[in-house]
Amino acid sequence: MDIRDDKNAQLDSETSDHFMREEEKSHSIPAIKTPQQKRALLKLDLLLIPILGLFYFLSFLDRSNLGNVRIIGLQKDLKMTDYDFSMALTITFIPYILIELPSNLLVKRIGAGILIPLIVTIWGLITCLQGLVTSYQGLLVSRFFLGLVEGGLYPAIILYLSSFYTRTELQFRIALFWGTICIAGAASGLLTFEIIKLHGRWGHPGWAWVFLIEGFVTAVFGILGFFVLPSRIERVWILTEAEKAHLLSRLETASSSSSSLTLSNSFIENYPPKSTGRQVWEACKSPHVVLLNVAQFACAGNIYSLAYFTPTIVNSVSFYRPSRECCLLQTDS
Repeated sequence: MDIRDDKNAQLDSETSDHFMREEEKSHSIPAIKTPQQKRALLKLDLLLIPILGLFYFLSFLDRSNLGNVRIIGLQKDLKMTDYDFSMALTITFIPYILIELPSNLLVKRIGAGILIPLIVTIWGLITCLQGLVTSYQGLLVSRFFLGLVEGGLYPAIILYLSSFYTRTELQFRIALFWGTICIAGAASGLLTFEIIKLHGRWGHPGWAWVFLIEGFVTAVFGILGFFVLPSRIERVWILTEAEKAHLLSRLETASSSSSSLTLSNSFIENYPPKSTGRQVWEACKSPHVVLLNVAQFACAGNIYSLAYFTPTIVNSVSFYRPSRECCLLQTDS
């Protein structure tokens, strides 16, 4: 028992020393103090956060608009049952989940500055194609490929932001573009209400115009992203050389800590593919990752349930209103 107690005491001491060293490393990250340094970070925020927030807004909008178009004729025109509609929803998330990790591995080879706009452009075109489907089977195929492409956006954005911000700066930026989901939920019904006024134009029903217009807008912003998003800090055109040097210095200091949650540009570029499997397995065993997955699962279940089925619920209890007006009654979802 004495030997075991001595070993436990030694482990506790080593663990304590380790966390003290890591805490000292985290405090070594240079703080932003001068007005010039604050202005550099503000420039970075104004360049990255609006466009990335817009991408995530469009992502949620293009996934969840199926709930709105259901009540304005999609299910009837494609001769779908309620089960068919549920399958069209579910099939989106199968490739969405499976593609998240592989797509992030492409960031090393392609670069997030190219991959993210490419993802947005392709899924915008796929959304447009949803407006041209004439059968339930065609809708299933388009929804499958929509999930296959969109699945890489969120992890790519997180990794992309990690190459520009330290861990103390990253959390707030992630919260900002996450908040666009609320805006998308409110705007979805309003946009649908206005777009379906084009019903019958050029032979397309109102629900088709929802897909066509929202998909076209998404593709346009995706193409714009190729010219706006920099691949690394050295290529941020609105920063001066001194501002770039300061931000790079902060990232290098932050990435020197093994407990840091941020990834510097050099780390991404030199990331060894052969160690990926082991690192993924270690991450999967982490209780922090498991708990976060459970929380995310519960959160996403509520969010998507509201997004997809609120229009149907509102429409079922608003029998005295036209279906298109019901789109206005679920803007708080």
